[in-house]
Amino acid sequence: MLLIGDAATSVPSNCAGTRIFSDVAWNQHQDGLPTPAVLGIFIQLNGNLSCSQLYISAVSPSVASPLQAEAHGLLLAVRLGCVVLTKAVAFNNILTSPRHWELRPQLAAILNSGTFIPNNAHHISRSFNFKAHFQDRLAVKIQDRAFSFRCLANPGMNVICSFIDGLSSECVAPCTLLYVKCC
Repeated sequence: MLLIGDAATSVPSNCAGTRIFSDVAWNQHQDGLPTPAVLGIFIQLNGNLSCSQLYISAVSPSVASPLQAEAHGLLLAVRLGCVVLTKAVAFNNILTSPRHWELRPQLAAILNSGTFIPNNAHHISRSFNFKAHFQDRLAVKIQDRAFSFRCLANPGMNVICSFIDGLSSECVAPCTLLYVKCC
């Protein structure tokens, strides 16, 4: 189940299973040049005994619009586990999507990923998205620091986190991970 940023709707009643919450923060540069966005993702995993929650903060490549920032957040969320963006993806056909041509590369990548199911994408209100929102605010504060990974799923045990292997550079490209915590 993929749940995307802050609309005026609530979490759908059919939101069972793994849930992915995505949120972004982006400010346009004063001279109009593209700038990176910060991304926050919160994933609730079902059926994984060692890790049930993931908190992710990341930075996107430079983008020219808030929708393009949301597309990078959605793409990263899909690879790891705005109403217009959700509807565009849910159409399952980038040629009939709304007029946002700059989103076509990200939408194509999302639709071609084997893990995305369009009928499971819903736009949710910020009140249900506070954990992902917190992660993008954290990314603003730590974007100049080195990547940090914390696994709290097995404290005090010498168990290697199963999620760390999934964080390959190919998986998160073109975004840059800043912080990941699992518990």
